[in-house]
Amino acid sequence: MKRKTFVCALMLLGLGLLPAGCGEDEYWIRILLPEGPAYAQTQGGKLEVFVIKHGPGKSCGPLETCKAKPYEPGYEVEASLLSELHVIKINKTLSGIGNGARLFFARASSPDPGGEVLLLGCKNATTSTSQVDLQLEWKAEMCPD
Repeated sequence: MKRKTFVCALMLLGLGLLPAGCGEDEYWIRILLPEGPAYAQTQGGKLEVFVIKHGPGKSCGPLETCKAKPYEPGYEVEASLLSELHVIKINKTLSGIGNGARLFFARASSPDPGGEVLLLGCKNATTSTSQVDLQLEWKAEMCPD
């Protein structure tokens, strides 16, 4: 089984994170922030991105409502990255991702001590695509630790 490499090479531009470029064998994750104060409230915080091989019947819903977490049964993480959101450009690679449907999940936290998660986003997409757009939204409830 051929493994894919996803490149999370992003530039922070106002309301969203956009890919810095794309090579022939690279796959991109584009992170989009909601309009309004999202960038200001998360600048200096953390961005976590996960590529999840999900089990039967598993979906984005439980991740987006904090009822499930990456690494729990049925949410096997194939690749992840962690980056601070004060940098202008994030150049990190997610590799070792198999073919097929995956959950692409991201969360952005505040720079405050404890780093409360403010934004969440998840998308079920196939790895045969060259780019996944992942829209982050304000989370509706406090996620337990």
